[in-house]
Amino acid sequence: MAAFKLEKKQKIIASAVAGILVLLFFNKIIIGGIGEKMRSLEKQIKLSEARLARDIVIEQDKDNLVQEYKSYQGYFKYAEKDHTQVISDFMKEIERLAKETGVSIVALSPHSEPEKLKETVKFKADFKMEGNLAQVLTFMSGVKDNKLLIGFDRILLAPKDETGLSIKLEGVISIVAL
Repeated sequence: MAAFKLEKKQKIIASAVAGILVLLFFNKIIIGGIGEKMRSLEKQIKLSEARLARDIVIEQDKDNLVQEYKSYQGYFKYAEKDHTQVISDFMKEIERLAKETGVSIVALSPHSEPEKLKETVKFKADFKMEGNLAQVLTFMSGVKDNKLLIGFDRILLAPKDETGLSIKLEGVISIVAL
């Protein structure tokens, strides 16, 4: 035990070194753990703030988003329907537009097989119609502005007779189903 006897200065130095070691240990284990937890919480807070800001923008624009969704909702009308129902509704829509605009349908026949595109299916029909120029142009405008994805694939406009008062409209019309 005589070897462990220290002088007063050595005891002070040993106590100081032990104190410093205890402080370093305390700092590394306790304070370091708390600091790491604080940084982790700060990251979570910043992430939550970013999410909240995004959600606030979405909430403020909710009415516009709902309105836009409703405008596109008609395009998804045929997503779950079978081909015969789509073709039937397609033919009815063309007939409705023709009746509404005063154009006479001479012939309207759907193609037997739809055209399969990347993520959609395109149903086509051959058509022949007659009417005066205003009726034909109104019909074409009605097709363009229709709430369904109806469009012309091929179109031919020609006078029906020599007077040019009556117009023949024929070609291929199609609808795209998502």
